[in-house]
Amino acid sequence: MRVVLAEQMKEIDYLTQTEYGLAGSVLMEHAALAILEEVKKDFGPLVNKNIIICCGKGNNGGDGLALARLMQNTKANITVVLLFKKSEYRDLAELNLKVAAKYGVKTLEWELVTDELWNRADLIIDAILGTGTMGAPRKNVLAAILQINKLKKSVIAVDLPSGIDVNTGLVPNTAIFAYKTVTFGLPKPGLLCFPGAEYVGNLVVNTINFPQELLAATKWQMESLTIEEAKSLLPSKKATVHKGSNGHVLMIGGSAGMMGAITLAAGAALRSGCGLVTVGTQPEVIFWEKPLEVIALEEELLDYDNFRYNTLLLGPGLGTTESSRKRMESILNKELNVPMVIDADALNILAENELLWSKIKGPVIITPHPGEFSRLTGLTTKEIQEKRIAVAEDFAQKRKVIVVLKGARTIIAHPWQRTYINLTGNSGMATAGMGDILAGMITSFLAQGLSAIEAAVLGVYLHGFTGDQLAKKMNKNGIIASDLLKELPRAMQKVADI
Repeated sequence: MRVVLAEQMKEIDYLTQTEYGLAGSVLMEHAALAILEEVKKDFGPLVNKNIIICCGKGNNGGDGLALARLMQNTKANITVVLLFKKSEYRDLAELNLKVAAKYGVKTLEWELVTDELWNRADLIIDAILGTGTMGAPRKNVLAAILQINKLKKSVIAVDLPSGIDVNTGLVPNTAIFAYKTVTFGLPKPGLLCFPGAEYVGNLVVNTINFPQELLAATKWQMESLTIEEAKSLLPSKKATVHKGSNGHVLMIGGSAGMMGAITLAAGAALRSGCGLVTVGTQPEVIFWEKPLEVIALEEELLDYDNFRYNTLLLGPGLGTTESSRKRMESILNKELNVPMVIDADALNILAENELLWSKIKGPVIITPHPGEFSRLTGLTTKEIQEKRIAVAEDFAQKRKVIVVLKGARTIIAHPWQRTYINLTGNSGMATAGMGDILAGMITSFLAQGLSAIEAAVLGVYLHGFTGDQLAKKMNKNGIIASDLLKELPRAMQKVADI
């Protein structure tokens, strides 16, 4: 599913009008009808329902005013609250304000709205700020947002909840909490990324008759994987398949006291379909947790000159001791031209040794959490969290690697292809070992023949999807990483069966 920035959606709107001949007034009518459809779906007949539609002076307010006129014909009690003076409304907003008045719609400027009107409202429509708005809400708009949130009424947002930055998800001051947001054409990143996503409620995307050719254009370089798209990426297995043809992964990690990390990664690789997993171990460390199905060899016995593995995972439980650094440097100095996933402490070692980047030859996926990414970039975690998409894209382009920036709504950035925003996963997955499982899954899909971007996107999607399936069965506060290993095959089957 394509995702676009506000300026890209504006371009789609412009091209729809200029090249396809669909007038802006017609698009606005479709937007109003889309909102009305959702209102009726949730509230049934609107006769005698008390509905307040708060309208700004731009096209978002125009959508609200067109909706007011449509709702007037449903015999609901409609009141339009104007956040600006009537004289400030221009273009389609002004046109729809005049038409609404002719239909008998009651309008009130902000200063005249009474507590009684607010208190008896069954529904409030937020049509105040649109995608072209910049900066924090001020004056009447800020007062309206605070008032609406204070009431705790049902709110439907038109295109976006007023107050969020639709490109980033940042909330400069405060924003309206909607139980549902109906956005038009394509979703925007600020509706999918936190903290903005907290205000959106249930997100409904309505194309409102924008041409499919424009919505599907490859020039839009952002996407969110759907379950149907995840299904199409699942590796298929022929009847004649054997363990050797299912991929062989080499994992380097684990150290004294941290063997659990490499154990989880190895288990995840096997559970997600990899045929063989070999773990390179340190001779002084006993691998008590080794799964029966995993091959464990002392690292000095690994034959790098005749490299027979499909892909390499570096990092889970590696540690950052001098011994760990030497292990990492020794492997990267071999300049193996093999797909590679770099995770956890291997990323911290990379952050301290700039020269190691030049040793990486094969396709590389890095999987940092914000703290690790801070060490890699020199940015603070606050700066990273405020610009997750931009910083991931910048680093991917700088280092020519795929960046999986973990967290709520993980970002997957490719150096020259599109960026993905992942929508699966939940807060119950914020426990130790989850990242190790993700790294193992991505490595597994690489070994099974997926491209680097396919393996990263599918791994992230299924990792979160499995966590979501667990959250339906148990209290998500009790989910631990090893629970995912057991649930993963069932979750994959659920995706395959859709």
